Amino acid sequence: MPVQNSFGTWVDEGEANALGKAPLTLAAIKAHASRIPLAILKYGIQDAFHSTNYYEFEPARLRRTSHPIQGTWSGHCSRTEGNEVINYILRISFRLSSDLKQLIGKGEDFSTTFKVEGRVKRSPIGYSFDFSIVDDNELSKTASGTFDSGNDVITMAWSDRRKKDNPDEPYYQPFQLRRTPPSLVRYRYSPREFSEDPARSRWEFACNAALHQAQEKLWSRKFFEARFQERKRFVDLTTRSLIVSMGLTPQKPLTPSETGELEYLRRGLNPSEARFYHALSSFEIQKLPWHP
Repeated sequence: MPVQNSFGTWVDEGEANALGKAPLTLAAIKAHASRIPLAILKYGIQDAFHSTNYYEFEPARLRRTSHPIQGTWSGHCSRTEGNEVINYILRISFRLSSDLKQLIGKGEDFSTTFKVEGRVKRSPIGYSFDFSIVDDNELSKTASGTFDSGNDVITMAWSDRRKKDNPDEPYYQPFQLRRTPPSLVRYRYSPREFSEDPARSRWEFACNAALHQAQEKLWSRKFFEARFQERKRFVDLTTRSLIVSMGLTPQKPLTPSETGELEYLRRGLNPSEARFYHALSSFEIQKLPWHP
């Protein structure tokens, strides 16, 4: 019974005798806890949200097998969900085996994580690689790409069995990854902005990135207030969008301006943060009453 899921209930001081309840002492709590078998700890929380540790891909941890393709890469990727084209940040972190031939890594976007295993070899401009993964829908996907050592850029593309029927799908188009940290991709200039004014684009990116990192490190109140507002809007807009796409009620479809705001958040949020916020949205959906 839910009422039996605690060792004691809160009782204000002075009310215990009036309610006929004796105060629960620390010794009594320890006595109750000592009778709980420790074997239950091995099961864990099966449906919990799991974060991904990318520290193992930091340069300081990869000195044994120095290779230019190792480390964390991030950039914008697109895919179609229903009638909507979603743009988001993709993060992939690579490291190589001791023989520098096997590619190992982890990746994530706003909705899922995946592990990478593949091969890498020399190419005329640097290196070429390929790997395969199995997504949450049990669909096997492959990725192939090249690393341009001169420009320090990875160009890659996804492929699966559905590509032949939808060759123009945005998900299958080539995209680029750079070494820009995922949390700073939002400040990076677009190719059009760079072509118009390269110096201004670089300087603006450097200033915004430095300010973001300084506020984050100093635990700036303004920084955390901004992150809180982003989380609140992302969860609210994503939940409403999911309700419409799943055919649930009551529906409150996003307005064009709100659709643009959600698009902006997906394109700017660190995948780790966006994935957590997306999990919160899914949890909000689970709290709704369902009528078969």
